[in-house]
Parts: sequence; C-alpha cells; structure tokens
Amino acid sequence: QGMVDVKSRRCKHAGCSRRARFNVMGERRGRFCTQHKLQGMVNVKDKRCEHAGCGKTPFFNLEGGSGGRFCAQHKLEGMENVRSKRCKHAGCGQPRGRFCRDHKLEGMVTVKSQRCEHAGCSKVPYFNLEGEWRGRLCALHKLEGMVFVDGARCERPGCGKVATFNSKVERKARSACREQQPARH
Repeated sequence: QGMVDVKSRRCKHAGCSRRARFNVMGERRGRFCTQHKLQGMVNVKDKRCEHAGCGKTPFFNLEGGSGGRFCAQHKLEGMENVRSKRCKHAGCGQPRGRFCRDHKLEGMVTVKSQRCEHAGCSKVPYFNLEGEWRGRLCALHKLEGMVFVDGARCERPGCGKVATFNSKVERKARSACREQQPARH
C-alpha cells in the first residue's frame, strides 16, 4: 500500500504525477496537466478573464476589488492590476506593497509577509514552540526547542518533515513526508 501526494489532484495520464489543471470547459476539477491535456481542454483550476471567450488569467479590477476580473487586453477604464500590486513611485512600477524596497519612505516596513522577530532580520519565520501555528523566528535565529510550524508534520516519530503523502484510502489528510512513505522503508 504505497503513499500518494494528497495535497493536489494529479494528471490522469499513465505514469504522470504532475498537477491536473485542465479539463473540458464547464468542469471544475482538473484531469490532465499542461503536457497531457487533450485538444479543446482549458485550465479549470485558475480563475479566467470575465470577457466572453477569453481564457487568460485576470489581473485587473477596480481599486479595492477583491481578485482579478479581467486580463490586460480586456480590462475596463480605470481598472488596475490588483493581483500584483506595484510601487507607487513615478516611473517605477516594481511589484511590491505601496512602495518597493528602493523607493520606500523612512520608517516603512515590509507588508508582503511576516518577518523573523530577531532584530534586523528580514527572513520569513517558520519556527515556533510546539503547538503554535504561526512562525516567530527563522531557521538561523530559532531558539532551542522550537520546531517548524508551517504545515502538517510527518507522523513518523523523530521525523518532523512536512507531510505531503498519505494512503490512497485517506486522500485528504497528509501524514507522511517523501522519505517516510511505507513503500520506501
């Protein structure tokens, strides 16, 4: 009884383990990957432009709108890119919060993701005490006894790696990492 990746649906093509994102228009679940999609299949996993017949990824909406509604070609007057915010400094346009690193104003801090609590460190924190769900410190600054808290852990005693596999019967809950699959022991 081998373990399989239960985090994402996989391509139905024999021997392929890529993520399934393509199916016929109107279906919600992917059946094939980009390489093995059949003629006429479209990406059914990602949101598409609202313009009739357009299959592009939408990045544009009115300011304050949640998520993209239209692609660059079909955006309406006054719409802006809401999926990848850009620096507001004249002529820059780098994807960032209000300002990119080069044009931030005095006292501004990153808002894109949480940062390590260690003074002066700007790395993303993945470590905290057992039982906590949000990271406080990065791998370099973690304290003794802190564990990786970003995701389900492998159930094998002493492993502690991120779990992405489970048996075909228990498809939803992840319980083992790649190295701890029963087929590999």
